[in-house]
Amino acid sequence: MTLTNLTCKTANPGETRRKLFDGSGMYLLVRLGGTKNLADVT
Repeated sequence: MTLTNLTCKTANPGETRRKLFDGSGMYLLVRLGGTKNLADVT
């Protein structure tokens, strides 16, 4: 999955926090309160 601008904007919080990986070293952390953080794995 590629973390596009649309993917990041439409990611919804679930029952637990979760990480969406793009497969090339980036991930989006979606927390319970709805906050989102884009980070580099390296």
